[in-house]
Amino acid sequence: MKKHLLPGQKTGVIALASMLAFSSAAAIPDSVTAGKGLTLEQSLRIAIANSSSLVTASVQVDLARADELSAADPFDTNFTTSMAFERVRGYEYPEELQQVSAATGGEVTASTFMTDHQNNEQLKSGINKVFRNGIYTELSIELDSSDSDKTAADIADVIPALEATGLRSGARVGDYSPVHPSTIQLTVNVPLMKFSGENNIAAANEKNFRYQREAAEMDLNQQVAAIIQEVFTSYWAYEAALTKLKFTRESKALVDLWLANVSASEQASAAGAGKHISYLNGYKTELSVDISKAKEAANVARSKLAQVLGVSSSDARKITKLADDFPLDWNTTLAYFDNAKIAKRWHALAEANRFDLKAAKLQLDAAKAIYAGSKNDEQSKLDLSFVLKQEGLGLGGDEYVDFSSFNDGRSDLGYTVQLSFEKKLGNYKARAQVDKTRHLRRQKDAEYNNARRSIEIAVDSAITSLYNSLVALKAAKQQSQHYQTALNGIVSNNIFSLADVYDLVSVEQARLQSFTDHVTAIQNVADAIGNARFQTGTMIKKIGDIHQVEVNDLTRLP
Repeated sequence: MKKHLLPGQKTGVIALASMLAFSSAAAIPDSVTAGKGLTLEQSLRIAIANSSSLVTASVQVDLARADELSAADPFDTNFTTSMAFERVRGYEYPEELQQVSAATGGEVTASTFMTDHQNNEQLKSGINKVFRNGIYTELSIELDSSDSDKTAADIADVIPALEATGLRSGARVGDYSPVHPSTIQLTVNVPLMKFSGENNIAAANEKNFRYQREAAEMDLNQQVAAIIQEVFTSYWAYEAALTKLKFTRESKALVDLWLANVSASEQASAAGAGKHISYLNGYKTELSVDISKAKEAANVARSKLAQVLGVSSSDARKITKLADDFPLDWNTTLAYFDNAKIAKRWHALAEANRFDLKAAKLQLDAAKAIYAGSKNDEQSKLDLSFVLKQEGLGLGGDEYVDFSSFNDGRSDLGYTVQLSFEKKLGNYKARAQVDKTRHLRRQKDAEYNNARRSIEIAVDSAITSLYNSLVALKAAKQQSQHYQTALNGIVSNNIFSLADVYDLVSVEQARLQSFTDHVTAIQNVADAIGNARFQTGTMIKKIGDIHQVEVNDLTRLP
């Protein structure tokens, strides 16, 4: 037994994020092969999993996300470090020059003609970052160590003076050599014109790519909404085709029964009975033709549904039965149909929910961002820089870098303040970029406004279509009831006279047509509901940060 998809029922909920992230090709489930029928929820899941357009749209989102990540590179924090070892082995002076210090009693220093042997080490580390407001900061440290024979010789020359003056007794060369200088420096550069503020070209470029990525996500959701509408429409079209085939077969069964009753009655031998029987046989043949047409219509509808689901031909042949029925009673909806209230609500829903409108707005925001960045980049460069610097000096110990120099021999804090200005006289590239981005902004603004206008018209059209379909459904239902009552009046207890045959066939033809018209009217309401949900952007519901499809809500007004 089929179940009706009644508004408000909580059965099938499809979380889109998990399906789009982990979906693989889907086939018709075994339950359908077993004769249970294909549900609308199953159809939606299969179509989303098999859609090649969603794969393409998902790839576009991933590519846009990669572009956004790349655009953040100028604001990455950079850490650098290096360690250098240097061994200097200088040239040799003649021996007599190297000994001249002793010969002159120290008037010539020992280092004057000494071969310079040095063991030097250097450790440099720094961290720098450009903030999104354009400010550049860098903190660096440098530790050096130099063990030089010349320096040691010079220090040795002053050791006696230290002893003689009493400045330091027991001093040794190792107390002062090697030398370990250090530097700590903080640099801050504040742009005042070009590259200043949140609209600097790098920040604007990052915003541009962020909006592009968000627009790609909206395009993906819009693709999902379009697939849902297509499945929704195709599912009920196939259901309508199967129902029309069922009604046509039932009509032929009735005619078969009538023929059997006429043939078995005493009237069959009466004069002129043959033409009545022939008339029934003619209608029976006509119904056989109608059954063939209905079968082909069902075949076309099934093929359409299979195409939308993205299944194979072998799976398509399995879809012989559908499990869900569209709600039939819409009289209350029609009775309380308020065009003005619905228009106000639906326009607000479309403005808030249409993914393609959001994508167009994001594209416009992206164009505005890159235009603002280009305007900023067109300016002259005026920077205010601050440099704070402190140095230290450690003495003695081994020949490797020594962190004690950060505290020993520390200088006062030095600083530099600099104001710099740079102007490109022609500035052709920047000016051209401003012109290009201005035109791009105009284009995206026109596209956004056109999207809003088109959606407003589509929503108004959807309201009219829904109302007309509801009115037609009410009339079609009444019509089918009238013809059924007329038929029942002729065929009471399956006993009727030959004189009633012409009226019987005429009424049955009208009854069958009214039944198929009723099915068509229900299908039209389904199409109108699906279109209304698509136009108002309510095919997909957002719960928190999760986008999902609530299957039963698809069969009620937005």
